[in-house]
Amino acid sequence: MYLWDLTRKVPKLLSTTATAEGDPSSLAFAGRAPLLVVASSRITVLDIRDPSRPKVAEALADFASGADVSPDGKLVAASAGNDTVRLMRLSSAGKLSAVGTLRDAPSAVVAFAPSGHLVATAGQDHTVRLWDIAEPRRPRLRALFNGQSGVPLVNGRPMAFAPDGRTLATAVGASAIQLWDVSDPFHPKQSSRLSGHTALVDSLAFTPDGRTLASTALDGEVAEVEEGRRRGSTHTQGAVRLWNLHGAAASSASAAIPGSVISPQPFDREGQIIVAGQPATLWQVGGASEPRRLGTLTSTGQGGQYISFSPDGHTLASGYPLRFWDASTPSRPRPLAGTRAVEDGMYPVTYGPDGSLLAMVGPSGAIRLWQVSDPGHPRALGTLTGSRTGAFAFAGDRNLVAAKRADDKSVQLWDIKNPNAPAKSDVITAAPATVESLAASPDGRTLYLGDSRGSVTACDISEPRRTRQLGVATRHSDAVTQLAAHPTQNLLASADRKGDVRLWATGGPAALRETALLATDFPLLDGLAFSPDGGTIAVASAGYGTQLWRTDVDTILRELCAQSVPITEPEWKQYLPDRPYDPPCA
Repeated sequence: MYLWDLTRKVPKLLSTTATAEGDPSSLAFAGRAPLLVVASSRITVLDIRDPSRPKVAEALADFASGADVSPDGKLVAASAGNDTVRLMRLSSAGKLSAVGTLRDAPSAVVAFAPSGHLVATAGQDHTVRLWDIAEPRRPRLRALFNGQSGVPLVNGRPMAFAPDGRTLATAVGASAIQLWDVSDPFHPKQSSRLSGHTALVDSLAFTPDGRTLASTALDGEVAEVEEGRRRGSTHTQGAVRLWNLHGAAASSASAAIPGSVISPQPFDREGQIIVAGQPATLWQVGGASEPRRLGTLTSTGQGGQYISFSPDGHTLASGYPLRFWDASTPSRPRPLAGTRAVEDGMYPVTYGPDGSLLAMVGPSGAIRLWQVSDPGHPRALGTLTGSRTGAFAFAGDRNLVAAKRADDKSVQLWDIKNPNAPAKSDVITAAPATVESLAASPDGRTLYLGDSRGSVTACDISEPRRTRQLGVATRHSDAVTQLAAHPTQNLLASADRKGDVRLWATGGPAALRETALLATDFPLLDGLAFSPDGGTIAVASAGYGTQLWRTDVDTILRELCAQSVPITEPEWKQYLPDRPYDPPCA
């Protein structure tokens, strides 16, 4: 066993220690105490106050393999054979004393949850068990589920809890990883399965933020290169894989922030900053390796407000009531003028394309237009009478607004050339379904309706007084509550009440053609938006915060190529013998 100093750019070996016969199967630091617990055929506690000269503080024989230490460093759980796991108290001096036993636990793998009150065990019976050890002398089995974990390895840690304790990852089968939602320990739920390794997964570990899982496996054998006249022996090459996660679900999202509420216009002009959450918080999400908190806006009500960026990115607006902030310095947004609130609540507020007009839903449900060229002195204009809270959209720069009517089954088109007196143009019906969401194409000539049946309908509104239906897509299985149109390309995003997010290619004979299922089962979706350049899409969901996906395919491909090992011509001939050598990324 080796101890390394990681405080320098090049790790330095501090000491080498032989603790028992055979290789250690697991290592665990005892919280902040200068103790290291090593499991093999015995449990050894090392005093590492002087890491260059570790001392054995305790050594107990007759153990199987797996062991772990509670997050506070006060308990050790170790597989003791005979289908038992022993719970032991660890003193500050490194001494172990028995306090309890997990019986009927055929285990070679043991893992503490971050709370320290829950232990997971897994063994050769392919079963994972969750134990409540809040009272270590009286441990209680809370759940038992089939992990299909295969034969546990003697050397490794193929089971790990996420830092929030809500997700458990276990190695399964010959080469896969199973994620479990254990937020309710009595009723664990099977979630995503991760595949990609070609050999048994022997170790799992989460990053501190819980968004990335690392796994190791001995993926394949390679021959050493020939040196001079001698050829080295064949050896096994290990592989480390990193997986993006959101809770117990796998995801390809590039980043995530805590806030789970966003408006239809949450990004600044460059797409570098997003405003989300309750209270609304500004985050830098571009030009940084991880999202960075900038500033928070004071909420006028307990429920918070939807906050939108103006098209120039200099101003933030909230509704209801209508309030403004100068966002020139995102870390210190400065309050400007605003209307007085008769009552507060979360109501949408959306800027027109040039930023001089703004539409806001009031408590009555009616949509009102505002002149906001000078955000310090907003001026009320006309009202879209008969409109209904929740769904409206500016149709590009065509002086046209679409708004759901009070009957919930139709959409009214409004001519706003004279914003003081909006004029009705046409009515689009969705009956017998109800209208749930609206979005317009960048040129303002196509309107998209999401309805309660799970349909997305494309309508030609190039002639506002003679609208016509272009096509209907019915891939969603629940009400389509969110729609967002790409600002520059023929692309539409939709999300339903079930939590599925889909991407559609628009235009052409089919009007709507599904291109991707971006996410599934995101609970309580509360926002969907593209960045102004279209390079990012944000999806807000209670329980998952706001997830960000990259939509710039060319940039993603360049990054993948930069991170990938080029396929050689012999490899190409092995897998694609019928095609001429034409490697990707060449």
